[in-house]
Amino acid sequence: MNYIHYDTDIVTRHHVRLDGWPMGLKFENLSNIKNLQDLRRLRDALKTTACKWIKMNKK
Repeated sequence: MNYIHYDTDIVTRHHVRLDGWPMGLKFENLSNIKNLQDLRRLRDALKTTACKWIKMNKK
């Protein structure tokens, strides 16, 4: 995924966004996250759908 240009390449182009990204966790390429606990928090948020893709209205 393109984390650097997320707003233009993902949100604007596809009209979706990630909602519920864990607080305190930097939004970046997952291979850059070295803390296993942070990766597990993100994994758990995705598994429970606390963090999920949502469709946005096209404007």
